[in-house]
Amino acid sequence: MIHEGFSSAELQPMELPEIDAFIDNWHRAVREELHEEEEKTELQFLAKQLKEEVRHSRSKRNLATNPLLCAMLCALNRDRRQQLPSDRIELYEACCKMLLEWLDKERRIELADYPCAGYLGHPFAKPIVFYERMSQVASTPSKRSL
Repeated sequence: MIHEGFSSAELQPMELPEIDAFIDNWHRAVREELHEEEEKTELQFLAKQLKEEVRHSRSKRNLATNPLLCAMLCALNRDRRQQLPSDRIELYEACCKMLLEWLDKERRIELADYPCAGYLGHPFAKPIVFYERMSQVASTPSKRSL
């Protein structure tokens, strides 16, 4: 990759002080985008709770050692009301599910349109459901294209 003009970099794991700062900064950035005071207040609680969980749970601390994974934990902590996965595979699956659900809501796609969506947990069904959703999204005109 260096020959094509790319640089190489190594991401160092974040330690607890950096994880705490990242969690605070993530929640602060989200809070700035919110309009409801109740949601803003809830974010303060969620940040405090997540930092405590990372301090006391080795599995959560291991998941939060780089910015991408830490951001995933922050988003899931908010979305799932503090029900966090304990390993990377669960974290990746939960994030994919959260993003697909968000995409469905944004595009106003009904889950009922996908009868096999209930089998999303089955490894063979995931690519099929994903393909169906992406096909539907691709054929749905967006507000921007109108």
